[in-house]
Amino acid sequence: MLRILIRCLLVTFGLIFLGLSGLVLLSGKQINKNRLELADMQDRVTAVEKFELKNYRAPTKEELHGLFTGLPVRHIANDEYDLASTPRDCPFEVPGGWPDTPGWVIYFWRGEWYEYYSSWNKHYTLTEQASWWGFCGPMLFCPLAAAIFIGTSFLPAVRRKRPAVKNAPHPVVQLPTSD
Repeated sequence: MLRILIRCLLVTFGLIFLGLSGLVLLSGKQINKNRLELADMQDRVTAVEKFELKNYRAPTKEELHGLFTGLPVRHIANDEYDLASTPRDCPFEVPGGWPDTPGWVIYFWRGEWYEYYSSWNKHYTLTEQASWWGFCGPMLFCPLAAAIFIGTSFLPAVRRKRPAVKNAPHPVVQLPTSD
């Protein structure tokens, strides 16, 4: 009875991890979208950095959108980006806070949270989400876990033992004789 319970638990865990593996397969579309968003943001950051080198200041909101004309748009439209030069201008709290030296943040609203680039530490929030490991992390091991759990349920130590048949002779069928 205990072996049956253990086998059922192993199969159940295997099926749960198999279901989670499906989520990993569905993540490819989102990872590709994140890569496109990151490429868009990198182009815009480069444009702002060039402006800053030329003018010794960050662009204003009007200048910002003028910088973006002509840049490729893979996923996010140019008018969705904003730039903050001070913590007061930034609608969200940047982890680690703003430095004492001048810096800026270019950002856009993703629908649930802000994605941004901070100039003082050259940090893109989209970098981690644009890779399989960064987006899925340990969930990438779900197919392996499913195979281990389901495979373990078929081990002889877990399977139900059938009663052993001793070396008993097979019953012999007697055919009627004709005398």
